Amino acid sequence: MEQFSSVLLNVWREACRHIRIEESTQTIVELLAAQLPIRQVLVRRVAQADAVIETVAVGAVVEKMGGDFEPEGADGDRRLRRVSGSNRLDRVKCSEAQLRAVLDWCRAGRILHPQSGEHVAAIIEALVPEGVDGDVICGL
Repeated sequence: MEQFSSVLLNVWREACRHIRIEESTQTIVELLAAQLPIRQVLVRRVAQADAVIETVAVGAVVEKMGGDFEPEGADGDRRLRRVSGSNRLDRVKCSEAQLRAVLDWCRAGRILHPQSGEHVAAIIEALVPEGVDGDVICGL
C-alpha cells in the first residue's frame, strides 16, 4: 500500500481541485495509468429515486494502434486522450432486484470483480454499460 500512497494522494488532490467529477476524471486516469494496466474509467451515479445508474464521467487510455488515430508528440505505445461526447455516457434502468443488489453492494463498500466468486451477475449487469469489454473491476 505504501507504494501507492503518493498516487492515492495525487488522485484525491485532483478530485478536490474541481467541483464536477467530469472535469478531473481524465487527469485521474492519467495518474492511474502510470501505475496500473487500465484502459478506461467510468464514474457512475446511482439515482435511487428513478432506479437508474448513469455514467457521469469518462476517462480513457488509448492504445497506439496506427490507422486513423495517431497521438500527437511522444514515442510511447500508450497515449491518453480526453473522451468527450462518449457513447459511454448512458443510463441503465434497473429492476427492483438490481437496484437493491447495487445499494447493498454500495453499503458494503467492497471491490467487485465478475470472477470474484460472489453472486454478482445482477450488480455487474447494472453497473457496467453495454459494450464495455475486457476485464472490469467495480469499486466505490
